[in-house]
This record gives sequence, C-alpha cells and structure tokens, in this order.
Amino acid sequence: MDGDTVVFDSGERLRVPSVDCPEVGRLGAEEAREWTQRFLDRLGRNVRSAVKTEGPRDRYGRLLMDVTWEGESLSNSLLSAGLAWVYRSHDPDLLAIQARAVEQRQGVHVILDHAVADGPFVLTATSFHRPSCGLIRKRTAELPWSARAIRPFTEGKAPCRRCLSWPPWGPLGGPDLSGSLLKKI
Repeated sequence: MDGDTVVFDSGERLRVPSVDCPEVGRLGAEEAREWTQRFLDRLGRNVRSAVKTEGPRDRYGRLLMDVTWEGESLSNSLLSAGLAWVYRSHDPDLLAIQARAVEQRQGVHVILDHAVADGPFVLTATSFHRPSCGLIRKRTAELPWSARAIRPFTEGKAPCRRCLSWPPWGPLGGPDLSGSLLKKI
C-alpha cells in the first residue's frame, strides 16, 4: 500500500510500528513503497509465515508488527535509507539510525538544506509543529523552538501529522529533487 503499510492478498493489513513514511503523492512516497516491496520480495513465500495473525492492532485494525529478514528489520531499513522517520518512539537504536540518515541526507532528508525545510518549528517530546498548530498553540511560549527541521529530525522527533505534511511538497511542487533522492538510495 505504501512504505509503512502492507496489504496481503487476504486483505490483512500490517503497519510497521515506530516509523512513518511519506504519504502517497509526497516526495519519497513511491520510493518508500518500492523499498518495502523489494524488502518483502526477498522474503518470498516466507513472508506469510513471518507475519503473525494475532497481536496488537492500531485504531484502523492494522496488525502492528515489524518484519525482519536475515537480522534486518523493515523499520531499520526504511530509516537507514531515509525513507521513513521515527514516529512516537524513544528507541535509542531507531533514533541513532535516523540521526545518521539525516546527517548523510539520505532519502527525503535531502531537502533539509533547502529553505522549504525552514521553520520556525515548536518542539514537543516526540514531534515538531508549526507555531499555529492547534495541538500546541496555547503552549508555544513554554516549549523550545527550532529554526530548521534538521535539529528535530536529528533528535528523533517526527513532523506533526496535523500541521506538517512531510516532506513539504509532492513530486510536482518545489525544487526538483527527485534525481537527488534517487541517487541517495
């Protein structure tokens, strides 16, 4: 379906926990979907046996589970390629992988040196927001700020799903970075 959600022939949906990929139509979304497809193709028929049918589910009924192949997890792989960012997790391993991808400007992080990734942003424990975001508007004076998105991403924060569509443009808007993105992965 996309980089962090898999739909099986049976209709069962799996959501990779702790990461978020660009939504369909955004910069990097198609690359994330293809990355996930290639990862699952390596598992071949074994992917069905690797996925449990029981376990925790999100509010949309998707099974929350990471998929691993030869010791590598899909979530780690997506983060390393810069095709996902940590979402509501304080896992130090995931945060370190994200920090390396940001530092190396992997995948969607290639835009972090462009003006479109400039703030100001208001920082919470796990996210960064536009100052006008309804989730934090009354607390903006007491929360830390960042002028650029590099800092929050390096610290393992995710863009707010309510006020920040990330990456900030789709494949047709803003500077053409698709070649840069594809070279990085």
